[in-house]
Amino acid sequence: GADVRLPHPAVSRSHAELRVEAGRIRVRDLGSRTGLTVNGATASGDHTLHDGDRVAFGPIAYDVSGLTLRRADAQTGVHLVAEGLTFRRGERIVLADAKLNLPPNTFVGVIGPSGAGKSTLLKGLTGDLPADPGGRLLYDRIDVAQQPDACRAAVGFVPQDDVVYTDLTARENLEYTLRLRVASDLRPAERAAIVDGLLQRLGLGAEADCPVSGLSGGQRKRVNVATELLARPRLLLLDEPTAGLDPAVEADLMAFLRDLSRRGTTVVCTTHVLSSMDLFDIVVVVAGGRVVGGGSPARLLAHFGVKTYAELYAKLNAYPAPTPRPRPAPTSAQAPASFSAGSGVGLFGQVATLIERGAKRMARDRTFLALLAGQPLLIGFLIVLSQCNPKDLNPLFTFAIVAAVWLGLNNSARELVRDRSVYIRERRAGLGPGSYILAKVGLFAAIGFLQVAVLIFILKYVNFLAPKEQPAQNLALLSFGRILVVFWITHCSAMLLGFLVSTLASTEEVAVASLPLIILPQLLLTGSATALVNTSYLHFAPLDSFGVDTEKRTTAEWIVEVLSLLTYTRPGLVPFLDYDRRPPLTAGLADWVHMLFLLFATAAAFAAAFLTRERRWLERA
Repeated sequence: GADVRLPHPAVSRSHAELRVEAGRIRVRDLGSRTGLTVNGATASGDHTLHDGDRVAFGPIAYDVSGLTLRRADAQTGVHLVAEGLTFRRGERIVLADAKLNLPPNTFVGVIGPSGAGKSTLLKGLTGDLPADPGGRLLYDRIDVAQQPDACRAAVGFVPQDDVVYTDLTARENLEYTLRLRVASDLRPAERAAIVDGLLQRLGLGAEADCPVSGLSGGQRKRVNVATELLARPRLLLLDEPTAGLDPAVEADLMAFLRDLSRRGTTVVCTTHVLSSMDLFDIVVVVAGGRVVGGGSPARLLAHFGVKTYAELYAKLNAYPAPTPRPRPAPTSAQAPASFSAGSGVGLFGQVATLIERGAKRMARDRTFLALLAGQPLLIGFLIVLSQCNPKDLNPLFTFAIVAAVWLGLNNSARELVRDRSVYIRERRAGLGPGSYILAKVGLFAAIGFLQVAVLIFILKYVNFLAPKEQPAQNLALLSFGRILVVFWITHCSAMLLGFLVSTLASTEEVAVASLPLIILPQLLLTGSATALVNTSYLHFAPLDSFGVDTEKRTTAEWIVEVLSLLTYTRPGLVPFLDYDRRPPLTAGLADWVHMLFLLFATAAAFAAAFLTRERRWLERA
């Protein structure tokens, strides 16, 4: 509904309002993510524009002439200034007192020995890595700490490792990234034109519809760069973009980055490859946790008094580490670092895009699909064949509820740790953590619903060993829907626990190794397994309803009883054990309360852990 549409990833759907009052243009920010600036300063509230002013809506600027706004010149790169930036890992200083002055539209190389602080410097220049008080990072004279969202909208960051999905094609990776970053008022045809144009520009037109896993190293790196160029950044930071590439591909990529710097983007990259040194406009040298030099590559060797790069690196390796010093106290004027809360895409749009992308990735992985479909079938038939006793259905339900827990844990325990690098990139670009969590939970809950339905169908209808002569123990007496709901809630609780494990785990291997430690208590502490199921229920139902004499319980039995209340299998299993002998209303209500309490408690623990850990991921990435 806007009169002026600015189709740019950094422009919010409702960004600002322009109106004419008393012969002047007045402008008001409508709560946009990237803000409104007038002559480089943030304009809050209503602001009157005068002749000669430059007003910018995110990265798109206009010059004011009377009652006319004229589009400013083509995009220029960020003028980056760092003043006394110091970064720590714990209490150890990793980079001390870094000072830089990088003009716009320059191609800057950062060199130095391994461990000297190059990657720390690069991450610090994004504004996401917290620095000691006293230092400042400026983009076009704007303090990043004071206006983080507006500044970060101008930045693209490409880490050393691939952060795209290898099971999707190059085109699909870019399309989904664009949908997550760009306001929803871009039409599909407009998004397709942006993606196709960028693929052609990076020389990926012929490989656009090939899975990324089938591309060469240089082509994969270009796809990574392309995901950042979608937002048309004015500052592009790359960590070792040529690592692992052969000399020809390396030279081609570096030439492309130099050309990019001439098109309105300040490009800064770390590198160990010295054959392309002459392509840089400025070389920044880092050694011993300090910026020890910077300037023209032609004067680099002379500045350090050496004749070869081998001698230069030998000299740089001799620089001592920064002297330890106490962390200075924060000043009241210094704003704490904060991360972008979202992009121009709303919560529903992000969730829908993430679910669609996740479903497509699963559909491409035939092995994973076979496991998702095959597990409930195989487990269901094994339970039917091995645990069905015409006189006692308790074992059948015991192993079935444990199977539901296993399916939930196994589906989700590796998902977040495997997805972490891509999440960090998308989070920096404006993906909301709530959108990400809801999309993952929604997708895997739907998968779990189908798995549990298949499992219960086998237990109830493909159970040729089910008892027919004892109505009190007949499966037909229990409705399919009741069993499905109970088992699905139990499955979702376990799925959320799996996400919690995946959030806390450092690697996929750690997440997988923890699964036996989680699933065994779910089996061993069920009432059926502990032989306490028919003797006591610590629920709201009166204990004497079951003929229980609580005075005869031993301490060990009470400990097992209390521990079993912490398992997901206990409230999900109890309603189906000896259900003909239990008071149906009071015990059933208590079980529902218990089951839902565990579900929401696990969800809260997962959300809290995720939001706490993501700051550490963003700082270390």
